[in-house]
Formats: sequence, structure tokens, C-alpha cells
Amino acid sequence: MNGLDFKKLTKRVLRKVGLLKRRNGQAKSIRKDVEVIPIQPGLELVVYWKVLKIGKGPAVILKAFDKEIMKFDTFGKDKGHYHVAPHYNFRIYFPEEKALDQIKRTAFELR
Repeated sequence: MNGLDFKKLTKRVLRKVGLLKRRNGQAKSIRKDVEVIPIQPGLELVVYWKVLKIGKGPAVILKAFDKEIMKFDTFGKDKGHYHVAPHYNFRIYFPEEKALDQIKRTAFELR
């Protein structure tokens, strides 16, 4: 089995078990290891591992009363970014290159 066949088979299996879904012909993001951290009533952080075509890594969503306020994707050099509601189509790229430094920046922005 060559690498391309293995990749197709892997995606097929992931779709079958519900870990990968198709949306408009593209793979949908996969959230793994989701942890919800309550801050106070109506305010929480959702922390998880995110996998997209552009990158993978730790992600955080700040939610207030079940509405997303900010989303952070710490994917490393030239890929890590965040979004501020309601402009989720606009990415603000981290100046930091390393994912660990982007995580520290995320903590700073949340404070």
C-alpha cells in the first residue's frame, strides 16, 4: 500500500467512526481532548487540540453566555492566529513564532 492509498484509507476510517466529517468537500476541523474551564457564571474557556489543513495545535475559545468572544489557534510560525467576535473571517496573526510563545501571548490577551 503506497502513502496516498494509506492516507485515503485513514480518512475513510476516521469518517466512519465520526472523527472526520465532510463539509463542502473539505475536511472539517477536529476537536480532541476538549476541556471546559468555568471562570464565573456565564463565562468559560474551552481548551482543545485543533487540527486544520493550515495547522494543528492547542486552541482556546473564550465564551460568554454560550457565545464565542475570542478564538485562539496556536499553530506556530506563520500559522498561529486569533479571531475576535464577530469578525471570525479575519485572522490576527501572532508576532511570536513558537507555539509556546503564542500560548503565553494568548494568556496575556485573555488577561
